[in-house]
Amino acid sequence: MNKRMLAVVSLSLFIYGCDGEPKLDGSSDDTMKDSMTKMLDSVGTESDRDQLKQSIKVIWTDNLDIQSLGDLAKLDPQQKASEMRSELNGLTAEQINQKAAVILAERQEKEKTQALRDIAGLQAKAEKASSDAEKLKAFKIDDAKFYWQDREYGMGEPVIDITVTNGTDSAVSRAYFEGTVASPDRSVPWIQEAFNYEISGGIEPGETLHWKLAPNRFGAWGKDTPDDAILTVKVLRLDGPDGKELWDAEGLSDREKERLETLKAKYQ
Repeated sequence: MNKRMLAVVSLSLFIYGCDGEPKLDGSSDDTMKDSMTKMLDSVGTESDRDQLKQSIKVIWTDNLDIQSLGDLAKLDPQQKASEMRSELNGLTAEQINQKAAVILAERQEKEKTQALRDIAGLQAKAEKASSDAEKLKAFKIDDAKFYWQDREYGMGEPVIDITVTNGTDSAVSRAYFEGTVASPDRSVPWIQEAFNYEISGGIEPGETLHWKLAPNRFGAWGKDTPDDAILTVKVLRLDGPDGKELWDAEGLSDREKERLETLKAKYQ
């Protein structure tokens, strides 16, 4: 047998072998089950069988659209099973694995694209907060005290006594603060709590106002504090005369910071 004839025979055997590979028959549920069993039996190792099963799961989940997952009541199991049989009909084990690999690659690319968008959004939020913090410095806390005030009847009430000057170029309708009550010789504050105040009539640029605020005595501000405790106040956000945010320095939450670091480590 010459070399050309040998090559033809070898190619014929190769084609026959490929054609002889078990294929899934999606014409019905029964034929699908039978052909699936034969295909799994034909796969060499347990690892290969596990890989094939995983590939089928990947194709199945890809076949379920987001809208169907969002409204399970409208999901038609028989229709989805029929679509799945059609998707897998005539495929060999190798083709199933290849199809699943393509789906996973596309899915990972979409995940990366979305992750990069999320990273950009979180970084932009952090940068804006840093920029806004500089602008908020113009809204001055001239004086701040925290104490308990006796009442004629009943229990006393906590008081946040604060004087502010609006050094910004905009009128302010509401101010958001973080108050910290701490003793000079202690590293852990007695109270650290956010509060806000809607300013009746607002505060105009250059104006100074003095407020005595009465926070909820049954909340964080109701804690007992020693006489040497000092109140410091940080401006977190200001709203303009239309009630919309002017500047916000709160930045990323702890959860957002953790998410940003996780995404950057994985996708950058």
